[in-house]
Amino acid sequence: MADTWTLIDSLAHVAEDIVATSPWLLLRRAATWGRLWEHHLKALIVAGDPH
Repeated sequence: MADTWTLIDSLAHVAEDIVATSPWLLLRRAATWGRLWEHHLKALIVAGDPH
């Protein structure tokens, strides 16, 4: 069985990676939004998807 500290440390690294690669954070940092992102966001709005 894995050591509790190892599991917690691994979870911390995974959480950091998830936050660092979040599309919403990356979109906020982008100087301009590409056409693909615009289409994606419009599709989410039309579908009513809260993500």
